[in-house]
Amino acid sequence: MEVAAQSPSGDFTLQAVVERAGISTRTLYQHFSGKDDLLVAMFEEAQRSSERAIQRAVDDESDPLARLRAFVISRQALLTPGPLARLLVQHHFRLQESHPDELRHAVTPVTSLLARLIADATAAGCIQVDDVDKAATLVFQVVTTAMQHVVLGSSPTGIAPDADDVWGFCLRGLGG
Repeated sequence: MEVAAQSPSGDFTLQAVVERAGISTRTLYQHFSGKDDLLVAMFEEAQRSSERAIQRAVDDESDPLARLRAFVISRQALLTPGPLARLLVQHHFRLQESHPDELRHAVTPVTSLLARLIADATAAGCIQVDDVDKAATLVFQVVTTAMQHVVLGSSPTGIAPDADDVWGFCLRGLGG
């Protein structure tokens, strides 16, 4: 991740990783079958780190709806546009196609937290959701897409919603 973050384009070679880590190429290939496997591991680590930070933000709130809002707002606030984020965004859809199970596993900590928060807000009567897992998937996709536009520095419509806009949209979609 450090090699990618320090590259102006965010791209890297496996040779650069080997040299930075001070390991042999053989050692790298004992853990990763290629660059895509390494990218998936990087994506997974980024998601775990994100989940921990989001959990801290959520823990600062007691109201179920405020906790859900903290998730949406902090998920976007954590975003640091840069070479590493750009690399992960650029490869996300390709990896989703070529490594769907691994990517699904990578986002599980974040999506599971989101599903729990939606279930809690539903149980408290703050929102109206029939299917928590579908609602969590849709909110996750909306937040992720908004984040991708920030990282890439462009939006297909030319409009870049901020975190509060995304939260308002999600809240209305959840029947809040």
